Amino acid sequence: MALAIYCEQCQCKQPHDWQAGDACISCGGVVRKEVRCTWCVQLTPHAKFCKHCGSEVHNDKFFGPARILKSLGVDQLELPAKLRALDEAKLNQYQQQYNQHYALIEKTVQELEHLEDLFLIKGRAKYSQVEEELLEKIPFSQSQIDKFHEYEGKFLDKSPDKLMMTADHPSRSGAELSLVADLRRMPPYGNYYSSQFFVGIIIEYSIWNKIMPSPRIRIGAVASKLFLP
Repeated sequence: MALAIYCEQCQCKQPHDWQAGDACISCGGVVRKEVRCTWCVQLTPHAKFCKHCGSEVHNDKFFGPARILKSLGVDQLELPAKLRALDEAKLNQYQQQYNQHYALIEKTVQELEHLEDLFLIKGRAKYSQVEEELLEKIPFSQSQIDKFHEYEGKFLDKSPDKLMMTADHPSRSGAELSLVADLRRMPPYGNYYSSQFFVGIIIEYSIWNKIMPSPRIRIGAVASKLFLP
């Protein structure tokens, strides 16, 4: 049974499909302060330990340096002490290195958002999933960086040929979203078009399975789009 979530600002109980990042249904404020875990990169309440992996939770300013330290071989138990031992100059160096790689994520997510009108399930949760999958890979290898540059601008042109070229996107969810958009942009061909449409729905549903605790709650909204004009 899922735990009830209450807003830290007004104490209003949130819906059972509430997810990290949703505003309070009553006051519109932040329901609870959350940070990304420096080890597993998932959002977790700003408490002492991550609810997902058990790592010590750090302020946001340590996230970038922590990802660089992890890539250098620092293990989960050593990470807190290693972060605290960094002087300001080293913190800034690692942060700048992280920022260079994070800029690639920001750009690809912004371009994916241009496909929003081709998706049945609206909202930012799917883009956050892409971001989370890519954050785990920072720092990127040179081949991954080259791939980001290769994709640049292709989401802005919604032609099927361009969208098909993004099928090996560094993020699995990014590739899936591209495929959904590709299926929706193809010219209709009788029964084949119906198959395309339903395949697209199945893929969108699979993405929601990864980011929603109970995706059945939202599937009704998708189904209504199938049968309502």
